[in-house]
Amino acid sequence: MSKSSENYLRAGDVLKQAGISHQVLYRYVTQGLIEEAGQTEGGQRLYHPRVVHLIERIQGLSSSGYSLRDIKDIFFKEKRVRRACDSDPPGTEKNRNSQEPEAQ
Repeated sequence: MSKSSENYLRAGDVLKQAGISHQVLYRYVTQGLIEEAGQTEGGQRLYHPRVVHLIERIQGLSSSGYSLRDIKDIFFKEKRVRRACDSDPPGTEKNRNSQEPEAQ
């Protein structure tokens, strides 16, 4: 494994840690629930370590009756909320130029 991929998990490691099959991992990737982080020089797929947690969430939500499409929607909405929370609120330095000038 190259130096840049040392912090990533190979697909086999993800399968073992998450307790899923290749088919399930492939389905989650093709449905857009998780993403590959890249590949080794030998062509093995690499994943960020957080995908194990995501897979556990997917399985929990799925066992609660949510479809993979529902789960994808949930993840998308969570991502939008995180982005909104990370952006500068109105009235901060970044957004002051778009507001009306202060009265003198």
